Amino acid sequence: MKWKILFNLPIIFLILTSILILEQPKITYSEEYTKYQKSILKFNDWAENYNVILKGINKSSEHLLKHTFNQNSDEVSINSVPDILIAAEIFYTIPDSVVKSMDGKTIFFSTENGRGLALVSYSNPIENMNEGIIIEQQITPYHVLHELGHLVDLNSQISNNEKINKAKNEIFSINNTLNTNNGKFPKGYLSYYSLTSEEENFAEHFAFYVFSAEKFREMAETDSLLEKKYNFFRGYVFDSLEY
Repeated sequence: MKWKILFNLPIIFLILTSILILEQPKITYSEEYTKYQKSILKFNDWAENYNVILKGINKSSEHLLKHTFNQNSDEVSINSVPDILIAAEIFYTIPDSVVKSMDGKTIFFSTENGRGLALVSYSNPIENMNEGIIIEQQITPYHVLHELGHLVDLNSQISNNEKINKAKNEIFSINNTLNTNNGKFPKGYLSYYSLTSEEENFAEHFAFYVFSAEKFREMAETDSLLEKKYNFFRGYVFDSLEY
């Protein structure tokens, strides 16, 4: 009888330990899932408040450019998109003067890797997709802000205001004679990609205004063109908000 009791004690101990191990993750998972769902609901409420549509997709922009968009097979729940809440936190920080450029637009969040894409009226390249932006993996503040910058660039507040539009065209025009062979950014630019076109010039510095504001201000102190760009965003786009 003693032998049986000794033999069963380890088994009982293992059973109890297994129960405790199995139970604990369930509690943690439930709490984390509830927290995540609340954050998703908050993001949905934000979008509804500003008349912005949020959609999840399971294709990259590269794939969609080649094969177009099929709502039935390519659309997924935004709950399944990794790191979508990183983007949400960025959108919460921007002022109404910027958010209104997204009125009626769609933010497509892809589960696939890519650089992102702006779907705008003058060059909307993907059939069956609403105007807006595609945010792809891995989601970073820079990529979110860059694509948003393209929408702001076409905002009627800018394009329909002669004074603002003229200032924008003068400040963000590209000088094709700039020397980029010395390994340094030319004066007036914060990235090589901003030299690609006027549209990319605007979007790049829009992103820098938010996520690298201190560097932007520091360089603008000794660079008159960067100073003009910074002041343009502060005065005409961000309603005097600085980061």
